[in-house]
Amino acid sequence: MPVVDAGMDSACLGDIHVAVSSTVTRGQTLFVVEADKIDLEIEAPVDGEVVEIRETTGAELAPGAVVLVLRTRSPGS
Repeated sequence: MPVVDAGMDSACLGDIHVAVSSTVTRGQTLFVVEADKIDLEIEAPVDGEVVEIRETTGAELAPGAVVLVLRTRSPGS
């Protein structure tokens, strides 16, 4: 989870827009983080495949928490 505000201790995981084995493209929304006065859509930083989801909707997340794991695609695949 990204740090939205330097004073933020935690945020809530909102909707998760992907599933394990989903193919994602750079810029695609993966999940939503709900903080005090903001809902932040977290986008895929790269093209790849979701290989693991470590948190569930409603979970309290600390800054730096890993919500999901992506496997990048090899060039030419």
